[in-house]
Amino acid sequence: MLLMHLNYSPSGFSEELIIQARRLNKPLSIDDALKGENAVDKKIRVVCFINQFFAQIGGEEKADIGFSVMEEPIGPAMLFQSAIEDVGEVVATVVCGDNYFSNLSPGEAAEEGFELVRELSPDLLFVGPSFNAGRYGLNCGELGSLAAKNLGIPVVGGMFEETPGAELYRKGIYII
Repeated sequence: MLLMHLNYSPSGFSEELIIQARRLNKPLSIDDALKGENAVDKKIRVVCFINQFFAQIGGEEKADIGFSVMEEPIGPAMLFQSAIEDVGEVVATVVCGDNYFSNLSPGEAAEEGFELVRELSPDLLFVGPSFNAGRYGLNCGELGSLAAKNLGIPVVGGMFEETPGAELYRKGIYII
């Protein structure tokens, strides 16, 4: 599994690698992060973003809930935590209803979610899994792209490659 190889520290990035990634306006890849000369055995900080359904809050009847932060792995973030426990820690799960995110003006919800993610200082953001979901996939892609661009961290999204979210955001985040 790709994410099992995340044994790096942000301070382990070589200066040359950081300059190159910024020049290309692309976040450091997971593989590039592993090449840092000064990598240490520090666990990486991971934040996950999921919708109300995966947070076990409810279905469409709860899709209007706004953003919240759970300072623990919730839903699929629990499985993700067990997969990376030797190299990383899910420090928080950011949750937002599909309708809340989709119904705000373009970029407004992503900016609100981004501020929450930024405050958590992650080394990696995982969005989804959104599988084949339309709204949720778009929400994951929009928030993930904003975080990748502004924080310069790898963002991984779990979605089917045929979905609109994957098509629109594949250049800004890593889709698995």
